[in-house]
Amino acid sequence: MEIKFSNNNMALKIFTFLLLLISLTIISCSANKIDSLTTDKDVFAFVQQFFPDFKGFDEYYNETIKISDSLKVRNWTKTDIDNNGETDLLVFRGNDLPNILTLLSFNGTYKKISAKYHCKYQFIYPIVKTIDNKKLLLLYSQEQTGYDPNTKHFTYTKLACETLTIKNNLFLNYIQSPRHYDIEKIEIKNDGICEGNCPRINISINLKTFENICSKQMYWDSTPKNFTGQLTQNEIKNILSLLDYSNFSDFNSKYEIGCTDQTTTTLIITYDNGKIKNIEDYGSSGNFTLAEIYDIVYNIKWIEKNE
Repeated sequence: MEIKFSNNNMALKIFTFLLLLISLTIISCSANKIDSLTTDKDVFAFVQQFFPDFKGFDEYYNETIKISDSLKVRNWTKTDIDNNGETDLLVFRGNDLPNILTLLSFNGTYKKISAKYHCKYQFIYPIVKTIDNKKLLLLYSQEQTGYDPNTKHFTYTKLACETLTIKNNLFLNYIQSPRHYDIEKIEIKNDGICEGNCPRINISINLKTFENICSKQMYWDSTPKNFTGQLTQNEIKNILSLLDYSNFSDFNSKYEIGCTDQTTTTLIITYDNGKIKNIEDYGSSGNFTLAEIYDIVYNIKWIEKNE
C-alpha cells in the first residue's frame, strides 16, 4: 500500500530534520578533546602538545597534604571556566613551581593562557566554584615560614584566597560589582633596582588625548642605553578596560612578594576630578589585574635612542 504525505506532513518532516541537523551541529561544535580526558596520563599527553615544558604534576607534602585534601584540590579540572558553553582544562601545580596552565576551547580550537604573576606564591590550592552563576577559580595560597622542633612540623602562614575569573582570555581578580571611574592620567614607573641589569622605566598616559610618553634606561658596563616607545590606542584601551573592571580605588597602597632582588613598580592613577590612587608594588605582582597591566606597558616595542 502506498502512503502519501500531505504538504503539511512533508513540511513537518523537513522541519524536524532541520532541527535534528542543527542539534547535531551544536553538539559537534561544543564537543572537544578535553571532554574525553579521564586520567592524569591523558591530561599530561594533551597538555604537552601546547606546553612542551610541562613535566608533570607536583605533589603536596607534609602539612600541605592536609590542606589540599580538605579543600579537595585536584591536579586538573575540566570546566567551562570562561563561561562560553565549552569545556576548558585547568592544570595545577606544574613545572616544580606553583602554576596554572589553561586551555580554553573555542569551536574545536584551543587557546593557551597562563597567569602572569611572578614569584608570588609558594603553595597554591586552586579549586573551581560556581559563584553568581559563573565558574570562578578560588586560589588559596600560603607560605612556609619555618620548622617547629617541638612538634617536628613545618609552620605556615594562614591561608589566603583570591577569587579569579577569566575575562578576554586573561586571569583577573573577580569583581562582583565593577565601579566606573573617569580616569584622567596614568603614570607607571619601575625603579630598576635589582642585583643585575634591570631596566628603569617611566610611562605617562594622558587619557583625555591618549598621548603617552614612554622611556626606558638600561646600564651596560656603567654606560646608559636609552630607549623610547609608544603605547598604541588599542593598548591604552586595554589598560582602561582592565582598570574599569578592577575597582582599583580599593587596592592596597602597597604590595610585596616574598622573593628577594625584585624591582618595584609604582602606579599612580589620577581620576574623578583629581583624586589620586598611588600603588607601590614590589615584585610587580600585587594582584592578577595589576600584573596584566604591567605586562602591557613593559612589553611595548622599545627603540634605542642614538645620541
